[in-house]
Amino acid sequence: MIDVARRMGLTSDLPAVPSLALGSAAVSPLEIARAYATLASGGVRPEVQAAEDLVDENGQTLDRRRLRFERVLDPGTAFLATSLLEGVVERGTAAGLRSAGLRGPIAAKTGTTTSEYDLWMAGYTPEFVAVVWVGFDDPRSLGIPSSQGALPIWRRFATELSGGEIRGTFRPPAGVETAEVDPETGALATWGCPSRRTEFFLAGTLPVVSCPPGLVGRAEERREEEDASVERGFFEWLRRHL
Repeated sequence: MIDVARRMGLTSDLPAVPSLALGSAAVSPLEIARAYATLASGGVRPEVQAAEDLVDENGQTLDRRRLRFERVLDPGTAFLATSLLEGVVERGTAAGLRSAGLRGPIAAKTGTTTSEYDLWMAGYTPEFVAVVWVGFDDPRSLGIPSSQGALPIWRRFATELSGGEIRGTFRPPAGVETAEVDPETGALATWGCPSRRTEFFLAGTLPVVSCPPGLVGRAEERREEEDASVERGFFEWLRRHL
């Protein structure tokens, strides 16, 4: 986890303890924005800078900074993370973005620390990344979760920036494929499965268990029987016509 965090641009102290997975380290909003920008750009980490060009009063460029980027994640892995974060907007703690009428592709995550000291909302679209933190310099409880504190600020910013309709799309890169799965178990959904949802997978990582259980194996057996029947029919046709 620490290695991936460093590659994505986090520079603060990250203790190697199990609770790090829950967000027990203190980091800055700028670091989080850089990490999410890495996911948004398909695994390419951007260089953080305050200005791009130096221009004079006539608009003539006097000096131009060279933008530097570095690939730190596999494009497929970055896209799967984006797909997961889109699910947070559609079905999770960031669903308040949709209920307020914000439309288009959004990947986001809320975060609330213990006793509601820190409220986070980090998210991105195909065009921009934004991170909101709400808290006190002298930590004390805000008394509300991120969905009520940080999310409305992010939503208002995104709405004013986009007019309420997010443009673009998150396109899956090569090496990513889709499959219908049972949302309750994650098993591959075949005919007879009561519910299904399309999910993305890295090539070669599709589920091996089916819904209903064992149906994939029975389907393969049926296909083998059908193939054998076709072969028998073909040879029978040859026998009659040659």
